[in-house]
Amino acid sequence: MTMSERLRDLQHALSVASSAEQMDVCNLYGILTPTEQRQLQHPPKERLRLINCILQARDKYLSRLQTLRIRRQGDVLGLRLRELHVLSEQLDQVAHSHARRFDTLQSLRKLRNQWKHNGTDIERILISILSTTTHRQGFRLIKADPSHLTTLGLGLRSIGRRYLVFESSVEPQPILSEIANDFCQVFEQNAAQNMARMEEHVVGQIDRSLDDIQTFARMIFETCPSPSTVDSRRQPAAATAAASTTETMRRMAAPEPTFEPASWDWPYLVKAKYPARHVWALLKRRLSRSREEPDNRLYVSSLARLSKHLRGCGYTYYANVLSNTQLMYTHQSHVLVQATELLVKCHHALQIEYGHSNLEGILIHMDRLQEDEGTSSSDILDT
Repeated sequence: MTMSERLRDLQHALSVASSAEQMDVCNLYGILTPTEQRQLQHPPKERLRLINCILQARDKYLSRLQTLRIRRQGDVLGLRLRELHVLSEQLDQVAHSHARRFDTLQSLRKLRNQWKHNGTDIERILISILSTTTHRQGFRLIKADPSHLTTLGLGLRSIGRRYLVFESSVEPQPILSEIANDFCQVFEQNAAQNMARMEEHVVGQIDRSLDDIQTFARMIFETCPSPSTVDSRRQPAAATAAASTTETMRRMAAPEPTFEPASWDWPYLVKAKYPARHVWALLKRRLSRSREEPDNRLYVSSLARLSKHLRGCGYTYYANVLSNTQLMYTHQSHVLVQATELLVKCHHALQIEYGHSNLEGILIHMDRLQEDEGTSSSDILDT
């Protein structure tokens, strides 16, 4: 290598030592004072003064390496910098995917609200289920008209509404439970399709990326910085409050919808009715509330009430899924911030190591230049 090439390398190394990135690290970690930074930005031309300036800066870099317990990378420093770049790109992709999860929350809110307010579609689905079911016996689906006021003992407000009318010889509860289970199968198929569309944005590589960053940090630092906060997702208390992404996704899908009526739902869903020969007899019976013969009693179930019950079950399901997803989103946002901070610390650590290595390289360049010159010239940067 010629003297001009060595001199060019020396000037390049000096420009790296005074670069904006190195100055930012020096300011952030208090490595060099403003005066010492200015000396690197405007290095003295006199050899001994320059050597003293570089030696002083190198020793301060070394002191900071030891204080932060940064592992010396040596020949693999370039490899670590490339690995840092790869991890940074992976984290950017995870952050971008995480940002799209807000759309998932919005979709779940929309589904939840649809199940809260929309009962017409549910009633149509029930009619479709009942019309395609031929093996059931013991009941009939009717749309109430004035004649049913007497034949079924319905009230005036029932006209135009649909009812399931059960024969006196059958119990309505098992039949309604079977209808609810059929509806549950339709619901589960629809819910699986909805969740599959949203899983494209929910399921990511955040756990693997964070594990890679923490593994990388252990190669950079002798002691991983701030383990109580950066690695809080691995602590038992944090793991209890919020699990990893994969575990949370399983928890999100875990609540299975339950549509079968509970024991306290039956009085709301099933009503006993007493037919009469004419409306006046029906009104008189209701006013007097006289007891009827058991043989004259039949059971009916309002399709609107059954739809309302099923709608409430669907709403509860999506409300639970939304709640779990919100917990996951909040947890991952927190972990993502911590991972970003850890990766930034790794970046700073490698920059300190790189700055120290560069200063040592400057001293080597100066020694070799002096050997090549074969002279004791005091001005090394004269052109």
